[in-house]
Amino acid sequence: MVAAGLEPILPAHRQYLSILAIFAWSLGVILYAGCAAFVALRAMLYPLRPQDLDPPYWVAMGAVAITVVAGARVIEMENTPMIAVTRGVAAGLSVMFWCFATWLIPVLIAAGVWRHFLHNIPLRYQPTLWSMVFPLGMYSVAGMYLGRANKLPVVEWIGSAWFWVALTAWVLTAVGMIVSITKDIRRRHDRPADAPSHC
Repeated sequence: MVAAGLEPILPAHRQYLSILAIFAWSLGVILYAGCAAFVALRAMLYPLRPQDLDPPYWVAMGAVAITVVAGARVIEMENTPMIAVTRGVAAGLSVMFWCFATWLIPVLIAAGVWRHFLHNIPLRYQPTLWSMVFPLGMYSVAGMYLGRANKLPVVEWIGSAWFWVALTAWVLTAVGMIVSITKDIRRRHDRPADAPSHC
């Protein structure tokens, strides 16, 4: 993404920046595939308890969304020999990654329902909730970028609409954080001065 962002500023180095962009994006795709294989192996070889399916699992969707954003930036780069031979591959893979990220959303929501409603794990603020907010926002950005780069108005519309989902998640998490901090401050303030400290 950095190479694509620098391209308009450094047109004389466009050829080298395109090589760097394709190299970095391809490496990211391969590394994500490797990480996904390890996560799938963990799920197949060891039983998943409700306590294990915490918010950081949403990072898996966020990583796919980042890959889509980077691919969309590559698609929009000016023609160089490297971009010319890989633009079609980047466009197709970016659409596939976006579809996979979209498929992951109901799966992760179902895991949350299984964790909180079927196994009665309380749904309350914890700092790891922020690791769920970022992927939601990144999915919105991925849809908008990919829709514009590949001329897919439906994908762009989904990304624009998803912005409000991400914003709602951010507001709810921020409110939960403020309430949690306020309760913690009050609890410390109300504790007697001679009460033993747990530090």
